[in-house]
Amino acid sequence: MCGIIVAASASTCGSGLLDDMQRSLEKLRHRGPDGSGALVSSEEGGIMVSLGHTLLSIVGDNATQPITCSTKNRKYHLVHNGEVYNHRELRERILAEKWCSCTDFEAGSDSEVLLACLAHKGVDWTLENVRGMFAFVLVEIQGDSLVKIIMSRDPFGIKPLCYAISQGNVIISSEISAFPEDVLSLTVSDVLPSRSIELLLVAGEWILREQSYFDPIISSSICGEYSDNDICSTIQKALIDAVRIRMPATKVNMGVLLSCGLD
Repeated sequence: MCGIIVAASASTCGSGLLDDMQRSLEKLRHRGPDGSGALVSSEEGGIMVSLGHTLLSIVGDNATQPITCSTKNRKYHLVHNGEVYNHRELRERILAEKWCSCTDFEAGSDSEVLLACLAHKGVDWTLENVRGMFAFVLVEIQGDSLVKIIMSRDPFGIKPLCYAISQGNVIISSEISAFPEDVLSLTVSDVLPSRSIELLLVAGEWILREQSYFDPIISSSICGEYSDNDICSTIQKALIDAVRIRMPATKVNMGVLLSCGLD
């Protein structure tokens, strides 16, 4: 469990939001007691973007965020809460296909892998191939100009993410409690599970583009195509794979949650 806070301002009245970053990080300290980090970027046209993160270290020894990645003509800033279960497999694929070098994974964190996928393969490919529980905010910059901000949650909404927009300002966080007091009077919305939202700044106003990347609904007619043994075997394989991919390769304590009862 980590904490995310991002503020972007396209107007002078938004400078107060950015000044509140440290106070917001303190309010998120309970979500990430192992460290914190912040980054403030001033872009062309007076746009300011500030990203903050509080860390609960699970994967990687030095996984302080925000983290940054550059491609040939773009720069990306990321804050991420959660865990990418298949980060080791994705890292091997990245290095084998030479999207970037091994020096881009110095901390050994799953967030580095997530950022590499987003920067080199795009949001759609990443959300299709990443397995995990997550909430993230990605800031994309070209030259000195802000291109867009992308925020997304995992398919089942395990990790929280909410946002508010007003007067050319946007603020995004893991918790409403981290919002500055003057923001609490605004309409606060949740990023829904299995959704990604793209924020574009047009003529001083934020335009939202929302899309769903996962549909858990399975047609009942499919079940009639398989025998009971086939269904049981498929469920067993899926369960074993789900447990396997969640087993960490790090020196952290593990536990098992069991639920039972008498009817």
